[in-house]
Amino acid sequence: SSDDDDDDGDVGRWSERVLQDWVALEHAPEECRNDPDLVTEAIRLSAGEAMRFASEALRADADFVLGAAQEMGVGIVEGAASSLRGDREFMLSLAEMYPIVEVLEYASEELRGSLSADRAFILRLLPSMGTAALDLASEDLRNDASFVLKAVAVTGPLALEHASSELRAGTALMIAAARQVSSAASKTGVMPKMLADLLAQIGDGQVPESEYWVDNGKGVSFWDVEGVVSDYQVSLARRGALELRELVEGGEPNHSLILVHRSRRLG
Repeated sequence: SSDDDDDDGDVGRWSERVLQDWVALEHAPEECRNDPDLVTEAIRLSAGEAMRFASEALRADADFVLGAAQEMGVGIVEGAASSLRGDREFMLSLAEMYPIVEVLEYASEELRGSLSADRAFILRLLPSMGTAALDLASEDLRNDASFVLKAVAVTGPLALEHASSELRAGTALMIAAARQVSSAASKTGVMPKMLADLLAQIGDGQVPESEYWVDNGKGVSFWDVEGVVSDYQVSLARRGALELRELVEGGEPNHSLILVHRSRRLG
């Protein structure tokens, strides 16, 4: 009919407008905004910006958004429907294309909270991400000694830097970590290779290995794993390789302050 022809012509004219100026998609008829091919072209022309003008149906279409993200980058998900940004399966599919840290920037707050508290999820990230995965862990996980020890087993003693202050305030975690790092950790004078390697990187100002052996006088002796890690972090800060966020004096890292802090904690 003539009405159908008029409608077809209208859609055709709008399509031409969009291809000439992608911003026109915002006010285009629903049929245009729901056209995958037209919207895809608009997304290309706009470096991803046109996603927010797509129909709600397309913005909530997992296959469509994943395809667009694969071509245009993870940032395009910012224009996706909130239902997708809160969908665990969808966001983890996206993480197969891009680093999980980048993907989570676009996840819903609820999903981020759920994943950060997911013990198995964080542990699965450790082999590929190292201790950076622990930045994603919830406070409850970082206050869980068994979780932290599992992280130490995978990534080494640097994982202890991510343990909660409450756990690090006591010696139980350090003793357990020392024993886990190496079976030799319980033998005076034999520092585990994992700790010795960190210590060797400190360079000037390195404290003798014997200074890291702790005997609490109650029949319990262990390597001060956190002490080695803390001094290693200080050495990196001095070389400008790491920003030191705590235990600074006058704006500069203070090595002796670290040692005093450690002796008080272990005393």
